[in-house]
Amino acid sequence: MEAVSSGPHRASGFLSSFKRRLSSMLTFQWGVYSKPSPANTLEVFILFCFCLIIGAAIGGLLHVWMVYSLNYQPFPSMVVSSTWGCIVVLLLLLLHPVRCVLSISVPSLGTKQGRKILISTALVIVVTSCIPNMTRNLSRSVDMIKCSSHSTAERILASTSQVNNALHDMKDFIGSIPRIVNSERFLQIEQKVDVEEMKMDIRNASARLKAEFKAMQDTLEVTGHVAQKVIASSFIMLLLGSSASYLVRKRLVRTRGWRMTQRELRRCLWGGTILGFYCLICALVLGLDHLIYSVLQTSLSWAQDIPEVKTTISLHVKITVLIIGLIRKPVGEMNKEYRYRILLLPPDCVRPLSPPDPSVLSTTAALFLTALVMILGEVFSRRIRRKICSSFYRDREEERALYLRDKILLKLEDEGNIS
Repeated sequence: MEAVSSGPHRASGFLSSFKRRLSSMLTFQWGVYSKPSPANTLEVFILFCFCLIIGAAIGGLLHVWMVYSLNYQPFPSMVVSSTWGCIVVLLLLLLHPVRCVLSISVPSLGTKQGRKILISTALVIVVTSCIPNMTRNLSRSVDMIKCSSHSTAERILASTSQVNNALHDMKDFIGSIPRIVNSERFLQIEQKVDVEEMKMDIRNASARLKAEFKAMQDTLEVTGHVAQKVIASSFIMLLLGSSASYLVRKRLVRTRGWRMTQRELRRCLWGGTILGFYCLICALVLGLDHLIYSVLQTSLSWAQDIPEVKTTISLHVKITVLIIGLIRKPVGEMNKEYRYRILLLPPDCVRPLSPPDPSVLSTTAALFLTALVMILGEVFSRRIRRKICSSFYRDREEERALYLRDKILLKLEDEGNIS
C-alpha cells in the first residue's frame, strides 16, 4: 500500500520540481535579456539568440505585411525585410534602451496605440474595398444603360427607315398606275435624320462617361493603397515613439491587482464610445455597398423581365377612278406590313455586377471585436508594461516606488489621517 500511494506523490513532486526549474531558467534568461550588458560568454550567447529570434520574427512579419497587405513584389520585400531584420538584431544586441522599447511595444499593442492601428486598418480595408466596388457597380450600370440607349436608338432609327420604306413603296405603287402621270404631286418624301451622326454622338457621350468613371475608380484605388501604406507606417512609428516616451517619462501606474479604479472605468467607457463611432462609420460604408448592389441587381432583374415592344406598320392603299361621274373602277390596290421590335435591355448589353466581398465584413468585425477586448484589457496592459520597464531599470523602479510612497504619505498627512 505504501508503494502504491507513493506513486502520485512522486509524480506531483517531479511536476513541481520541473515547474521550479522552468521558472528559474526563464527568470535567468529574462534577466540576461533585460540587464544592460552581459557578464560572461554564456550570457552573450543567450542574448544573441534572443535578438536573432526577435529580428527574424520582425523580418518575417514585415515581409508578409509588405507582400500581402501593401502589394509589393516578393523579392524587393524580402530584401527590405532581411535588411531591417539584421538592423534590428544589431540594435537589440548593442543598445539596452532599444531592447526595453521593443519589449514595451508588445503590451502597448493592447493600449490606445494598438487600438489606433486596428481601427485604421479596418477603415482602410473598408474604404479600399467597398468604395471601388460601389464605383465598379455604378460603372457597369452606366455601361448597361449606354448599351441599352444605343440599342434603343438604333431600333428607333430603324423604325424611321421602315416608315421611309413604306412611303417609298407607296410612291412606287402610285407611280406604277398608268393614269397617274406624276406621283410627285401626291407624295413628297424627305429624310432629314442623319443616322450616322446620331450614332456617333451617342458613342462619344458614352465613351466620355465611361472614361470619367474609370478615372474615378483608378484614383480611388491608388489613393486607398497610398493611404494604407502611410497610415500603417505612421502608426507603427507612433507605437515605437509612445513606447520610447513612456520609457523616458516613466509614468506612475497604481497597481491594484485585478481591480479597476473609477478613472480606469471611465477611460474604458470613453474608449468604447470612440470605438462605436468608428464602427458606425464602417457599418454605414458596408451597408451602402450592399444597398447599392441590391438596388442595382433588383433593377437589372426588373429590366430583364420587361418584354420587348413589337410594332407593325400596316399600309393599305386602294385607288379607284370615277367613270362618267357615276361608276367607280379600282385601278390599283396595295397591302403591305412593316414589322420591327424594340428591346429595352438586349442580352448582349447585360454586365454582371460585383457583389460585396464577404471577407471584408468578417475581417472588419474581427478587428473591432479585438479592439473591444483590448479596451477591457488596456488597464492590465499598462501594468504589464510597467513591470517590463521596471525589470530593465531596477534602480529607477526603486526610486519610483519611494516617490510614490512619499506622495501617498503626503496626501494622507494633508487629509489629517496621519499626525
